[in-house]
Amino acid sequence: MLGISTQDYIRQSAVGRALDWQRERDAFREMARRRGTSVEQLLQQGVLTDDTA
Repeated sequence: MLGISTQDYIRQSAVGRALDWQRERDAFREMARRRGTSVEQLLQQGVLTDDTA
């Protein structure tokens, strides 16, 4: 249906998810750096969104 094999679709999907996870991780690190805290502390505080980022 998509013009690619099942293996290629799975591979592309996995790569996309990994890149999304890396971008999210980097965004949390930057948010923590700007606030002078750690990512772990942000998550413990329940900070999952930031309108200033």
